[in-house]
Amino acid sequence: MADTDNVDTDFHSFEVLGATGLKSNSGRIDEEWHPRLRGRVAQRVFREMSDNDAGIGAFLYAVRTFIRQVDWDVVSASDHPRAIAEKEWFEGAIEDMSITWGDFISEVLSMLPYGWSFFEILYKRRLGRNRKSGSSSRFTDGKVGWRKFSIRGQESLDRWELDDEGGIQGMWQMPPPTYKLAFVPIEKALLFRTTTHKNNPEGRSVLRNAYRSWWLVKRIQEFEAIGVSRNLSGMPVLQVPPRIMSPNASAADKQIRRNLEKMLQEIHRDEREGLLIPAEVTPDGKATGYKFSLLSASGRPIDTHQIIVRYNQDIAMSTLSEFVRVGMDQHGSFALVDNKTDKFAVALGSFLDIIADVVNRFAIPRLATLNGVPEEFWPRIAHGDIEKPDIEQYASYLSSMAGIGALEIDSAVQRQVREIGSLPMPEDAKPAPPTPGIVAIDADAKPPDVGEAPSGAGAKPPSVPVIEAEPVEAPGPDAPGPAAEESNPAALPTQDISDVKSEAVPAVAPSEALNGAQITSLVTIMEGVSNGTMPRESALALITTAFPITRERAENILGTIGLNATTPPAAAPDA
Repeated sequence: MADTDNVDTDFHSFEVLGATGLKSNSGRIDEEWHPRLRGRVAQRVFREMSDNDAGIGAFLYAVRTFIRQVDWDVVSASDHPRAIAEKEWFEGAIEDMSITWGDFISEVLSMLPYGWSFFEILYKRRLGRNRKSGSSSRFTDGKVGWRKFSIRGQESLDRWELDDEGGIQGMWQMPPPTYKLAFVPIEKALLFRTTTHKNNPEGRSVLRNAYRSWWLVKRIQEFEAIGVSRNLSGMPVLQVPPRIMSPNASAADKQIRRNLEKMLQEIHRDEREGLLIPAEVTPDGKATGYKFSLLSASGRPIDTHQIIVRYNQDIAMSTLSEFVRVGMDQHGSFALVDNKTDKFAVALGSFLDIIADVVNRFAIPRLATLNGVPEEFWPRIAHGDIEKPDIEQYASYLSSMAGIGALEIDSAVQRQVREIGSLPMPEDAKPAPPTPGIVAIDADAKPPDVGEAPSGAGAKPPSVPVIEAEPVEAPGPDAPGPAAEESNPAALPTQDISDVKSEAVPAVAPSEALNGAQITSLVTIMEGVSNGTMPRESALALITTAFPITRERAENILGTIGLNATTPPAAAPDA
């Protein structure tokens, strides 16, 4: 008897007793307390914030720029041949869509200002090239593939279809230009949200906390612009004769009043500026009742610039984009920018996780099911890092850890090092078999003259081995020792290349050639082995990991350096 047969189900274990508490009315969400941030009005407000505010626009542009440079990979479910084959099939399915993956990610990011983005999954039969729009495919296997993930604009939302338990069943929309009501079921869609609180299909805009500061800045900037356009230090006031203000004024006086009111409202500094009013006194000295003046408030003038800066800082703080403003007020440092950028990258990483989770939970399983792929072979999509670590800091850390023997340079570490340094992978590089005594050199470099010695009296011989066409035999007993070579650089062995043809030295593949900075780093490693600060084995591991150099070639480069290094004997214990 199964254990589940003894489970007591009398207390309604499988019944839904509560609810999410989401406020909705006929499919229209009513969670927002602010009246200007509900429904279609909210969509227009967030659109205006995105399009008209420079700080918010910089934040959204930074998000798109950072996220579009992230690498995405399809990861197999296991090492099983079928799992690897399905991974490669889904890679082809992504490349076979009518929109690029980068364009799809950019559309998904519209969830940031609006709180959500909704896509309809469009499928197709992979029957090769044909003239039917959108159904053409690079493949002819007859399987079901993705045609594209097509966005359903936030402005076209009419209402949501929700069940009694608060589950999302789909989206009703009235899209232009036909404005016909259409329903997209959730089984055929992807819904991306910034937050899933109460299972709210509309999420929450990342600009919500910035709304109050944005609204105040907008109003202050409008007042500031009006003052600049009028070039005034107060409110314009025009005194008129009492008869014009009388309720029993004649039709002519009423028209004069309307004209004067319009004139006051249109006072600006532009190409049509000017003011024409009757004189305050008549030629015989009588008052006309007309007088123009500026009514200004008492006290010191208000610095609107500082107020706007303060509110803009609040907006940047609410979106974690403060690094955009660092240095604008002559304050800040590189360390501060680096710290704030790291926090921003962490926030962007959460958005990438949202995208990957939705695709892995809904898009991939649905397509795999349509093609009869067993669940244990379903691949998943994974994103890379927003930022790569600083190469110099990473190399210093790796060198230090390898130098003390605390890090084993295995295949996983080698792969990560090559990815961070944008170096080719071993299986992609496919270097030519190394020749003993040959190191990568500049193909355009001029070969040294026969017998040429290093320039400068007493110059130290180079640390890089001499280029040889054939391995050099061990020196005889009469050969000069290291002391003689150090004191007489001209006595160093050189290669006679007078009879060597150019094809005798194999050309170095571009993937194997080292640039100046890499050669300098390689020399530094060799010097560390020579003076005993780095074990030879650690140096070999570091060279094969950080440079496109094989183990055999690294052995040839180091030569005999570090082979005779011994550990000093321990002191004898006291008797």
